[in-house]
Amino acid sequence: MFLTLTPETPLLLAKRERGFPHIRFDIPVSVLESVEFDLCRFNVARNRSNQRRGPSPTVSGNQSDGRYYPGKRLPVARLLADKQAMLKKHSAKSIEVQVKDRVPLSDSVVVACFSEADKELADQILSKVECRWKTALQIANNYPRSERYAAQVEAYCRRALLEPGWRGDGLEFDRFS
Repeated sequence: MFLTLTPETPLLLAKRERGFPHIRFDIPVSVLESVEFDLCRFNVARNRSNQRRGPSPTVSGNQSDGRYYPGKRLPVARLLADKQAMLKKHSAKSIEVQVKDRVPLSDSVVVACFSEADKELADQILSKVECRWKTALQIANNYPRSERYAAQVEAYCRRALLEPGWRGDGLEFDRFS
């Protein structure tokens, strides 16, 4: 999950520009008041090589960039003062929110869809699982929706709805439960 002051992150823009169907979950910040979380100014997925090596000699732990904690290979902000300092210094960037457990999601979640076809699919899924989240169409000019990728996502979603215990076919989002 990413915390941003803008809903258009570079990662989301890059995925959409290549035609990959994506949605965005708009979650009220108040949700984070009830869960333990760390903030990380690094994209964990993009820094896997750093995670294997351990703490980087070029990144020292400090209040605004995060500190190294046992079990963490990238610096994170865990204390309230550190989180505030990180948000102040890096507010123009995406900051990864690392939640230690599940995030309790209320009916106030909005699923932002970037094409009418993606919105139709999201509406079908939410209806099927009896979820009261709302969808919102936010047409994106930089989204040449790929029918090939869309067909893969639609097939994945159909199977996941038919077989709730199924854990995926290798698509990147298989690990989401």
